[in-house]
Amino acid sequence: MQNIYKFGGIRSYCTTPFKSKVHGLVSNANNNNNNKSTESLIINSRNLLFHGRQLLERGDLDQAEKMIVHSFRNFNKKIDIHSSLFAVPSHAVGLVSLKKGKYSKGEQFFKLSLDRSETDSSYVYRNSIETSNDLGLSLLRQGKTQESFEQLQKALNLALEYQMYSLVASIYTNLGEYYKDMCYYDKSKFYHGIAHSRLMTYSSPGLDMARCFLNRSQISRISGEMDQSKEFLLEGSGILIRYLKRMGYSSNLPKHMDWAKTLIEFGHYYYKMGNIDKAKKKLNSAKKLFEEMNIKSIPDSVINTLNLAIIEKNIQLAPATSAADQQKIETHIQNLLAEIQKPYKDLQLEKFNPKLNRFNNVFDNLKNQKCQKPIPLIENLHFQLSGMINF
Repeated sequence: MQNIYKFGGIRSYCTTPFKSKVHGLVSNANNNNNNKSTESLIINSRNLLFHGRQLLERGDLDQAEKMIVHSFRNFNKKIDIHSSLFAVPSHAVGLVSLKKGKYSKGEQFFKLSLDRSETDSSYVYRNSIETSNDLGLSLLRQGKTQESFEQLQKALNLALEYQMYSLVASIYTNLGEYYKDMCYYDKSKFYHGIAHSRLMTYSSPGLDMARCFLNRSQISRISGEMDQSKEFLLEGSGILIRYLKRMGYSSNLPKHMDWAKTLIEFGHYYYKMGNIDKAKKKLNSAKKLFEEMNIKSIPDSVINTLNLAIIEKNIQLAPATSAADQQKIETHIQNLLAEIQKPYKDLQLEKFNPKLNRFNNVFDNLKNQKCQKPIPLIENLHFQLSGMINF
């Protein structure tokens, strides 16, 4: 039997009322004090979730995780685990896992969220769409490309059907990342272009707009369109700088994950243009920022450090490099690899990016000193749009 109780416009769904943790609180319609207590808990917990999501977008992952898990536990105090209300905190826990590179755990919580969403879809349409989109990305990171595409397409169809247009740009962006990983670069450019168009229509210039330009810069660079890449890079970084200034961040080295990722994109651009010194400077600045923010174990940071090792190896392989310098460079390479040894192993367990298998091969070849010719850099992960209203 299914019972639905309303608290100030919020629905709580219980499949087993006699065993439910909320049954004793809400089964009596006259128990107004308990109803108000539960309503207050729900509101406070959802506020925690919102602030946790904001911290997550900035890259303050540990604090975001604490806040989101605290909210999840608050829900669990009075709300049945089968309630549709658990769809939202389950999705948030999945997002933390996705950002940290815990893709299998993220997949688990996204699927839990979708399972709860189906119990009362009238309340959780938006969350269900967001969750399908994020699940698609989590599956993509594990190389489950068919499942990934199905979830992304599902999210897009639902967003269009229920006119959740503020979410569409985020879905198109993830489709762009899907096609980038599949090496269909023209399709990737197409979807990032549509995402840009949607943001122009339904959003004001801000963090997501900056991310969109930076994604377009990356795919243009990969496609060899360097003038276009530079134009998008300067536009995106300019929007991001104005956003960070408006939010009160330091102008020297803003402690925001998007700034670290922007430095990485500058590094890739300079490297492709042949300016190795500038490329190293940007990538090292990103590395320093990841360390200062205590997020040096996330995939973006691990890939960045590995790319610094690749650059050093390519310098070492140059004919003009002396034997003494080669040994110094090799020591530096091994030190860089040692820094990411543990997170690298963790990502291996997550089956991270197995399609091309470059991530694993490059690390192992560098560590075992098997590289005999220059190595291309590993592409950085895209900027995932938040989809948050007025963010």
